[in-house]
Amino acid sequence: MNATPENDHLQQAEFYNALINSLPDAVVVVDPMFRIHYCNEAFLRLFDLKIEDTIGKIYGNAIRCKASTTSNTSCLTEGLCSNCRIRNAMFSAFRMKETQPQASILFESGKKETDTLKIIAFQSSFFRLDNLNFVVTVLNDMTRLGSETLRYINNLPDVT
Repeated sequence: MNATPENDHLQQAEFYNALINSLPDAVVVVDPMFRIHYCNEAFLRLFDLKIEDTIGKIYGNAIRCKASTTSNTSCLTEGLCSNCRIRNAMFSAFRMKETQPQASILFESGKKETDTLKIIAFQSSFFRLDNLNFVVTVLNDMTRLGSETLRYINNLPDVT
């Protein structure tokens, strides 16, 4: 491969994609309309998703949030969305253009065959690229930690 700016850009993109996919934590990038622009393999595993069902979809619909699946409405149109801690952290990151404090949720999937409760810690950060606004959220499945996790969660601040 010849050394050109285009090749350098492709190599950098491949490097960063491999780097983010090697992380054990789930990573998702959304735009101001909460449409997913990027997610890593850990994000797909956390929510039992396929990439083709994720990119370009509204966040809550893609992860099969119980509020959007049980009411057959789109994410962000359901009244329960105003109580969603992840949505609120993403919204605050956009509004304040800064990283939000770490928080956590109990997440119940709306996918019938895997209706399970998960404990997820997360943090959302604002960034700008090519004059476009995005928020990256890093999510950590803490379910496996059991009662230690619940004590940890009780000490986290609410995101408003």
